[in-house]
Amino acid sequence: MLRLWIVVVLAIGLVTVLAACGQPPNVDAGRESGSAEPSPCPAGQTRLQVDRRAHPDERAIASELGVPVGEVQRHSALSEHAGRLAVALNRNERETYGSLEIVDEPDLGIVVYFTEDGEETVRPYVRCTPLAGFVEVRTVEASIAELEAAQDEAYRIVTEELGIRADSGINIQKNRVEVYVNDEGRLEKAMSEAGVEMPKHVAVVEAGLARPS
Repeated sequence: MLRLWIVVVLAIGLVTVLAACGQPPNVDAGRESGSAEPSPCPAGQTRLQVDRRAHPDERAIASELGVPVGEVQRHSALSEHAGRLAVALNRNERETYGSLEIVDEPDLGIVVYFTEDGEETVRPYVRCTPLAGFVEVRTVEASIAELEAAQDEAYRIVTEELGIRADSGINIQKNRVEVYVNDEGRLEKAMSEAGVEMPKHVAVVEAGLARPS
């Protein structure tokens, strides 16, 4: 039930998220000099805190869903931290970072996708932050850099080379690029006649989102 309004909450803090993202954390952050083990996190630093007045949109969402405003604020706070994490990973770990999503079932949390070594990669980004304990790492085949490159190439093939109107997007859960067309059969025929193939990680979806050319 909460997944719908999480998108709205994410939009509330978008400007803050993009502006607040600083330098990537040091992998050795939290380690005492000469120590092989990380030092304990400062008390309260990993607590997800809400210390501001509720945004009007948060009050509206809480009223619509019949939940406490504090619960909506908690989701909003997590969304802002998740946004900062997504910006940092997309900037610094593009070779292995797949994507990130907020989930609310069975519990509120964040799923981060990597092609390899995800646990080790994300650890310094979330240690001693409010995200500690909320992050689950899953393995995917393609990184965000690979998907974006595949999306650009697929869109070029369909719209420029074949002259077919289309839309496209990246499906996080399925770790693939989706090209949306009105008539999948028409596209398949055009590709066969032109002797071209879609890049790896690309799926054609007949969705009726693009007007015929």
